[in-house]
Amino acid sequence: NVRPDLHVELVQTTFSSGCFRLTPVTMQSADEAEPPVTIGPRQTVNLVYRAQPHILPPPPPSSDTQPLLPEMFTVRALRQFVYAAGERRPTALPGPIGLVYSTRVFGGGGGSGSGQSQRPIDCIHSSLQGFIMRAQANKRRNMLRANFPLIAEQHFPTLFPLFETFGVDFVLFWREALPPPGANGAGGEAGGRRMRMGHHSITGIELGIPSDYATEALNPPAGGAARTWLADTAKERDLLVASIANRPSTTTAHSRAERPLDVAMTATRTTSGGGPGPGSPRLFVVDVAVAVHNHSWRHAYAVALDLVSPGELAAGTTSLCEGGGRLEVAGSRAAWSWIGSTSHSLTVEPLAVATVTARLACSAPGVIDVALWRLAAKAVEPPPPPPPPPPPPPRDTLSSQHCYRSRSCECVVYPHQPCFVVVGDESPLVPA
Repeated sequence: NVRPDLHVELVQTTFSSGCFRLTPVTMQSADEAEPPVTIGPRQTVNLVYRAQPHILPPPPPSSDTQPLLPEMFTVRALRQFVYAAGERRPTALPGPIGLVYSTRVFGGGGGSGSGQSQRPIDCIHSSLQGFIMRAQANKRRNMLRANFPLIAEQHFPTLFPLFETFGVDFVLFWREALPPPGANGAGGEAGGRRMRMGHHSITGIELGIPSDYATEALNPPAGGAARTWLADTAKERDLLVASIANRPSTTTAHSRAERPLDVAMTATRTTSGGGPGPGSPRLFVVDVAVAVHNHSWRHAYAVALDLVSPGELAAGTTSLCEGGGRLEVAGSRAAWSWIGSTSHSLTVEPLAVATVTARLACSAPGVIDVALWRLAAKAVEPPPPPPPPPPPPPRDTLSSQHCYRSRSCECVVYPHQPCFVVVGDESPLVPA
């Protein structure tokens, strides 16, 4: 709230997305009503939401009659637009996308003596839907103009759907709240004036991992590029391909901080036991579930996970890797170590989780930091179909010689925050 003299009460938040459902992270149970939230003058309130895939997107279909993800529709339509002849360019519009709406009402929809009902504000069957659509269309059109300057705007509807699968639109509704009694001499009275109301919206929030899927359209189709009799037409195609490959969003999409994979660790079972003699030191063995999360919607990854014990770090080392890993390793380095197999190879499907079980041994109870690992990943590319036999080229023809391939997605991921595990006497080891 940037105003110096206005108390703002939050009324409702609404998200719409083609993939994600957003739920608030609060201390309230699902059956309890949301408490009212009021923001004082020049104050800040943070709202935290958890985004979870509501309907996992299907794999790329093999038939053109099946529904396509908006991103895959763009790949096919853009490839046809670039490499087909004029009359064979795409004319079909993209299919509909099912939007998921997530609404949160504060204070039951009323509050501050407003006397309003608890019914949420309708964002689907009202004029607000048209406003959201126009805002999305304007933003989408401006982005396409900047990134595809050589494609006429009349072709945008048949190449680029209005909504992307992993984009999120957000609307926040608010109203002016009565100040608390005695605040600035107001005494909590509205003075008979009309209370102001309003809303703010943000369109096109990207929650999915960035993927330059449009570059895949620059790879010629299996049947080859349409041939042309004119050298000028071939040059125009080459310029169009180069423009798409070097568009501004190519650099922006890959400069974001999100990474396609991450690792979460959870202690599942602790056993303890001592030596045969009195006074022998105790040893705690902890089973740890290591979950590898694939946040990418486009690629499956073949990963190699290496677990690192504190004793393997060089003396005086404060970073797990050079140039971008954990800055500090918390806890005692001599208190624990991974035991058994510390190298695991597995494949993680798009938007999926793969779990392996590891074990560590600890010499004393307490809280230790086990986020010491290295994850090397490479995207699993499906085998390409066999190319058809090339037709005999006509005489005196020219065709584009460009052939762009999808980039192989390879990365090495390190932990960037600690993961604490409690080691204690949960299930003592019974001697044989």
